[in-house]
Amino acid sequence: MGGSVLLSKANKTPHLALTISADAFSTRYLALRAVVRRFSRDLRRIAPEPAPAGQFTRYSAPYRYFEHATCGGRKRFALPNPARNPSERPAYKQLRPSRRVSKAMNKYLAAPAAAIVALGLATSAPAAAQYRQEIRNDMSKCTRGSSSAVMVTVDGIKNSIGPVRVQAYNATSGEWLKKGKWLKRIEVPAKAGTMTFCLPVPGPGNYAIAVRHDANDNGDTDITIDGGGMSNNPSITIFNLGKPSYTKTAFPVGDGVKSIRIQMKYM
Repeated sequence: MGGSVLLSKANKTPHLALTISADAFSTRYLALRAVVRRFSRDLRRIAPEPAPAGQFTRYSAPYRYFEHATCGGRKRFALPNPARNPSERPAYKQLRPSRRVSKAMNKYLAAPAAAIVALGLATSAPAAAQYRQEIRNDMSKCTRGSSSAVMVTVDGIKNSIGPVRVQAYNATSGEWLKKGKWLKRIEVPAKAGTMTFCLPVPGPGNYAIAVRHDANDNGDTDITIDGGGMSNNPSITIFNLGKPSYTKTAFPVGDGVKSIRIQMKYM
């Protein structure tokens, strides 16, 4: 390769003209092409490691193609393509935060999370604790000066067979006679005639009482044999299927003891 200096006729500005011999260009081109081909073959020989189970994989090479200049334009050499050949897909480990960052996050998030859980338990526990309380028939809780309670006198018990169950409910449409929504329950062996029960209630409010006598002691509800009764003694017909509205059974309870009488009914 040689060079010469030429002067422009217009402004006499010197220009550097490079002359390259055909043999020198051909030699350099062939050398460059050999290097590129060898580099491409080396990349093709790389055997990627299989991806561990449970981790993501992705093609992590910085370039998919390697290009170099030639006299006729640009020539492409394709590298392994994971979309076409999954076996050439290299392993890529899932990014994870450092241990220091993880410990810091756990430290500052643990306290708020514990507080939220504790608050949820504290608010839901009292609501759940007031239901489904089986108690014994303690008449001392219905004496003068006692807190809110209902003294229930049940008349007309048919016989002394099976148990008598008395349950107190909140007098609302969402809880009256609903499964699992009873507040207090007393279940004792039946005695023919009249029986008295004492059911403490959470506080002043409107309540309703339901009484059932399993007259044949079989543990099932037999409409033609068993007896039942409710506060305010509403009429029980085939039309209401033994479940009068809560508005007909509700009664108020104050700070003291409320006394009511229920007449048992048998079909």
